[in-house]
Amino acid sequence: VVREVAEMGAEVGASKHAVVREARCSELKNQPVCIKIINLESLGDEKEVERLHAQTKLLSNMAHENVIKYHCSFVCKHELWIVMEYAACGSCELLMRDPRGGPPRPLREQHIATVLAGGHFLLPLLGYYG
Repeated sequence: VVREVAEMGAEVGASKHAVVREARCSELKNQPVCIKIINLESLGDEKEVERLHAQTKLLSNMAHENVIKYHCSFVCKHELWIVMEYAACGSCELLMRDPRGGPPRPLREQHIATVLAGGHFLLPLLGYYG
């Protein structure tokens, strides 16, 4: 379990309930990781907490070269920290983002092909764990 952050880096994403930061963990030989820090007090009702628990369980059971590696998760005060492999190239959302601040753009055909080719194995896993 990773509980010691050697160096907390820049914020790389945020949502209503969470912030995502890059970091380095000494327990993982200072390799770069991504830490999603979720404010549990802001979740509201028990259904959101249950959904978050199910998502974390699904992540912990995923082990495939095409899925970002889940390292661990733990609660620190009123926050859930989810530690995962750092994806330097970003997410699909980043590919869709308009650099001028406009609405999201559709993915390009080569990006869709890459996602589909790399993610076809997820359907059986999602059926099994979902």
